[in-house]
Amino acid sequence: MLKIIAFVLVLALSAIGCSKDSDLVEPVEIPVNRQVVFSVYAAGDYSAPTFRQVETSLTLTAGVINMETGTFTQKWDTVITRPILDFPVEEQALTIEKSIPLRLNKERLQVAHSIRYNNNGQLSQTANFETLPSDQVRHLKKIGL
Repeated sequence: MLKIIAFVLVLALSAIGCSKDSDLVEPVEIPVNRQVVFSVYAAGDYSAPTFRQVETSLTLTAGVINMETGTFTQKWDTVITRPILDFPVEEQALTIEKSIPLRLNKERLQVAHSIRYNNNGQLSQTANFETLPSDQVRHLKKIGL
């Protein structure tokens, strides 16, 4: 009888030991959406005749950076090209809103914009990249041209 109890006890411990391996599987993280709102406007008064021929090209980009590998994955981008006179003042800013999915424990949201000015063949360009905190659900990026 003592041998049977010992045998059942060994079987029970083996069964418990085997089930612990399934606890080691890493849970799959479900991506959450983060909102990026780009607010684009003319940062100055461009009504002077010298600005009539200035063509502006604005590139907006949003994506995620993998925190383990440092790899950037672009999720969305667009290019807006128009004369600088056609951009609205800040109170009437052009607003573009995008939702970007990311895994909070492994990724960070990154946004970028570049502005290229063409004034009769004279080119100038600026660019900005920013990694945003993942604890915020909505981010506002003001871009004054």
